[in-house]
This record gives sequence, C-alpha cells and structure tokens, in this order.
Amino acid sequence: MANGLILLFALAVLFAIGVGKVRRRAGRGMTARIFAMSVSGFAIVVLILWVSQRR
Repeated sequence: MANGLILLFALAVLFAIGVGKVRRRAGRGMTARIFAMSVSGFAIVVLILWVSQRR
C-alpha cells in the first residue's frame, strides 16, 4: 500500500511539473497554490478511478 501511495505522489508531482511547463509556455506564472492544486487534483482523480475500478 505504501509503495502505491509513493508512486501516486511521484506521478502527481510529475503531472504538476508538466502543468507548470504548459502554463509557462502560455505566458502564465506558476504559484505554489497552483502547484498544490495540480498535485491534489491529479491524486484525487486517480484515486476516484481506482475506486471505481475496484467495484
């Protein structure tokens, strides 16, 4: 279980870095709040998909 959570966190951080690069290309900044929202949003979506698959 712990390995899965670590992997989820790592993927969420990589997703947030990608969001930051896209925002930078679009001429918009990346604040810590946007970074945190990207990480938590990705993690929530992945967890929802995982729960719906397990049913």
